[in-house]
Amino acid sequence: MFRDCVRRAFCADPRLRFGKTEEKGKTAMTFSELILKRRSVRQYTGETIPMDKIRSILEAGLRAPNACNAQLWHFYVLLGPDRIGGLIPDVCRQEWIRKTAFVVVITENASPLAERFGEEKAVLFTAEDAGAAAENMALTAAEMGYASCFVGAFDADKCREYVKAGAEEKPVLLLPVGVPAADVPLRDRREFSESVTFLGELSDASEKTEADEEELFRMEHRYLPKAVFDDLGLPGASFNNINLEKTRFTDINLKSGYFGGMTFERSYFAGVDLKETTFENADFSGAHFRNADFTDAVFENCEGRE
Repeated sequence: MFRDCVRRAFCADPRLRFGKTEEKGKTAMTFSELILKRRSVRQYTGETIPMDKIRSILEAGLRAPNACNAQLWHFYVLLGPDRIGGLIPDVCRQEWIRKTAFVVVITENASPLAERFGEEKAVLFTAEDAGAAAENMALTAAEMGYASCFVGAFDADKCREYVKAGAEEKPVLLLPVGVPAADVPLRDRREFSESVTFLGELSDASEKTEADEEELFRMEHRYLPKAVFDDLGLPGASFNNINLEKTRFTDINLKSGYFGGMTFERSYFAGVDLKETTFENADFSGAHFRNADFTDAVFENCEGRE
């Protein structure tokens, strides 16, 4: 029941919608939330993006994994409506890119890898590199509140000519980025079992069933002062780097849980099972405890609790 509530709240989280996300006081997204926020968007406002943001997006692409760390890519960045619009219609026929803030043309030079692995594998490796770089950039743009869309349907030869790339460079992918004009809903994916096949087995000690995983709850990097946790069963839960100042914990099973980097200043614990729980770098200054069971609990570098 509690997990279902968390999922509903997660799906309704406004941070998972497009728009500026750097407002003061807003809680940063987790990486899992960021993955859900990235969408393929084809409607843009035509607004520009500051150059420092563009550089950050491009730098994220340059940090992507690539074959032998050869970094055989080059990013041609098209800025302004005239330069972007020049792609249409000869290079590609995607009219919507006219209103994006910039377009990254990712080229790859497979020749150095071909000498070592053969042409077929070299082309495959560099295409993988381009995809990894584009995904890094798309995720970074989404984190900033911008949107993007992978474009693979274009004339590579005309694109090479348009950006004046070298003869050995092959344009692999276009990544238009801009300010979204609409909130694109999250699209469904195929069932997990349709796309994933496990080969081999986990050891008995590490194997967990779906039901086991359902019992474990994890929360991290949150600012939740004056929150209320009441009548919950969360054995084995993990909480990391959360400010829970003046929070109330009542009638909760948190046995065998883990709390790291927590702030519990002036919080209230009543009827809480914390047996065998581990606390690291937690601040209990001014906290009040009533009928709280800390049997075999471990406290490491904690303040405010003797």
